[in-house]
Amino acid sequence: MFPNPGSWAWHCRKVFVPALRAFNRGALEKVIPSFANLAQEADDLASAEYARLGSLPADEDLFDMGDVADWANEAGIDYYQTMSDVRQGILNVLAVGLHHLFEQQQNSFVAREPLPSGHQRIGFDKRLLAYGIDSSLFPSASKLRELRAAANALKHGSTEANRSLLELRPDLFISPDLRRLNSDAEHLLSSARGLASWPDRVPMAGDHIYVQESDLAAWCDAAIEYWETVAETLNEQYGHRSLG
Repeated sequence: MFPNPGSWAWHCRKVFVPALRAFNRGALEKVIPSFANLAQEADDLASAEYARLGSLPADEDLFDMGDVADWANEAGIDYYQTMSDVRQGILNVLAVGLHHLFEQQQNSFVAREPLPSGHQRIGFDKRLLAYGIDSSLFPSASKLRELRAAANALKHGSTEANRSLLELRPDLFISPDLRRLNSDAEHLLSSARGLASWPDRVPMAGDHIYVQESDLAAWCDAAIEYWETVAETLNEQYGHRSLG
């Protein structure tokens, strides 16, 4: 019998699920929105740079105000691109963090489960299976596989990890900027397959893998649904509905 089924059903719903919801709120309502006005910030920086350079003593043999305008515009473009990369890197980091949070929640059960002498601890999903609960059949299973593959590829940036993610989500290798410039889906996916074989990229700096806000929200919803399914299954199988 699953140990303390009613207690764990309660824990899933009252501890794990709220933590994931708070993570989602913090990421998508606090962190990422701080990058919402990059275009305006870039324009403001370019204007300030134009005013600064324009106030310097001019040397007509070196540059004119046309040069100043070009330099100021380049400064704005550099700022926009740099901060866009930072935003993407943070989205990627948040995906890795979400996966670690979910794994730690799973491990918290494994670490607390009393085991007979000589038995080794196994992963939470395998432990569920030992009690007749197959998490691979959960509605959330496919999205959680995506999350795991994305986290591994983002952390390691290896060809093997990239290929695993490529099988599930080739679109994550397509830059949003490229999507805006090219609507040919087949061409984009072909480019993504080529990029996935490059091991010398730095996805945690916003390069090569492009997690979007919608991905993060979907993966967080899947992790929440996973724990709600665990709680519901425990209640159904062991009759502790009042504790879940």
